[in-house]
Amino acid sequence: MLATIDVGEVWGIGRRNKAKLLQAGIKTALQLKQARDGWIKKRFGIFGLRTVLELRGTPCFAMEPVAPPKKMRIVSRSFGHLVTELSDLKEAIAKR
Repeated sequence: MLATIDVGEVWGIGRRNKAKLLQAGIKTALQLKQARDGWIKKRFGIFGLRTVLELRGTPCFAMEPVAPPKKMRIVSRSFGHLVTELSDLKEAIAKR
């Protein structure tokens, strides 16, 4: 399956990293998985190496089963009807 996935589709591989990998002849996720650890770490750092290790089945990135609660509040007001005219919107903002 990994042989059919373009290296640019791998999570963590951006445009620049994809270009570097293609230049080195690595075109698929399988080829990335089989790359030498030292070579990957030297060119892509620890995060690149962790991505490769994940492809090999070694968990490196923690998975959060439940997203942490957000610590922000939003107050929103609505018009009660669709506002399509800019003048109506300007008038509503000026009154606040």
